[in-house]
Amino acid sequence: MRSFLRPIFATLLFLSACLSDIAIASSPTTYLRYCASCHGERGDGEGVSARWFELPATHFTAGVYKCRSTNAGMTPTDGDLRASLRRGLGGTSMPSFIALGPLEVENVVRSLKAFSSKFAQPSTPLNVPPEPKDDGASVGRGRQLYGQLHCNNCHGADGRGGPAASTLKNDDGTPSRVTTISGQAALKCGDSPARIYTTLLTGLDGTPMASYADTLAPEQAWDLTHFVVSLRSGAK
Repeated sequence: MRSFLRPIFATLLFLSACLSDIAIASSPTTYLRYCASCHGERGDGEGVSARWFELPATHFTAGVYKCRSTNAGMTPTDGDLRASLRRGLGGTSMPSFIALGPLEVENVVRSLKAFSSKFAQPSTPLNVPPEPKDDGASVGRGRQLYGQLHCNNCHGADGRGGPAASTLKNDDGTPSRVTTISGQAALKCGDSPARIYTTLLTGLDGTPMASYADTLAPEQAWDLTHFVVSLRSGAK
């Protein structure tokens, strides 16, 4: 090969490899490789591995997601889907896929949205106001709200499960496992104060965990968040 053609040939090989990677990342390949064994090739939760799980795999065709920054009944944002992929869902068989590259993550997000027509309607995330001071007074008010809202019926006074925990069902009739919110147990949608606040106001769609957006004022939601944080840190 003539010497002046070698750089051109090398450049063509490099571009070919890049285009191949982009083609793979823009196809359903990533979803089929990493997600279909649990969630099914059609996103119906009927993957070959799903039968081994204590908790059923999510049915993406229904467009119902637990972890969102949007109002109850709405689909998650692309950012919510990315966060669930990167973080995983605590207390479930859904692991963290932190090793996936950006193009692979975007491919999975596109695949998930293609399973449900609900994503045709864009969703807007909730506004999370600045967190006020997390002090004893806020925790005390949060403790009162925890009792007034009967959170202890499901989660227990200490956050480890209450008397109603064993009776709860998801919307599809499957048993619902109540999240342990005390200690260092992983929370499904993240355990930062902002994520706890958001979960209280969005609820976990498809489960008995309802949204408190119409019940709590922002400052009350932060008080309840601080009480949950205190349970996790072991504060009395």
